[in-house]
Order: sequence, then structure tokens, then C-alpha cells
Amino acid sequence: MLNTGPPQCDDRRIASVYALGVAEVERILRAYGDDDALVGEWPITGLRLQKLQELFGQADDMYDSYPVHREQAAALERATGITLDLDRYAYFVDAGAV
Repeated sequence: MLNTGPPQCDDRRIASVYALGVAEVERILRAYGDDDALVGEWPITGLRLQKLQELFGQADDMYDSYPVHREQAAALERATGITLDLDRYAYFVDAGAV
């Protein structure tokens, strides 16, 4: 029997988009402080999915959360227009429904 329900994920927006059959997703850069509190988020408009896949070594559609390391920082800074402070914050690339 095929499972046709929404994927199991923390982001309910993605699950609801899946249920509606709409596949429009944006990638978002999120920053978290020491207490795991969200301190900022920025849309990643300057990089297409294919470039993000290359940058993070992924072949999938990148619907999960991906930690940002120093080797990805420069490309994400150019794509978002912000300066990442990897010593102060933990950054992740996430997917969100449009």
C-alpha cells in the first residue's frame, strides 16, 4: 500500500503544501543563538537549487535542514547580502513553503 499522506517533518507549511499538491518552496537561511533561539532568517534568492545542492553535496531536493559550515559561508553571504558570524551563531539552510 502506498503512503500518500504528507511527509513527516517539523515544518507544517511544507506538509500543508505537499497535501495541496503545490511544489513551490523557497530556501531560507536561519541563524540561531546559543540558547537555540531563532535570531534571524533571510530568503536565499541569489542561488538556484542546483547550486545549493552542489554547495552542500546533496542530490535530493533539500527539504531538510542543512547546517552551514565555513566552506558554504561566502556563497550564502553573496546570496543573502548579509555577513555570517559563524563564531557567534549557528546557521542552517531550510525549506519553507511560499
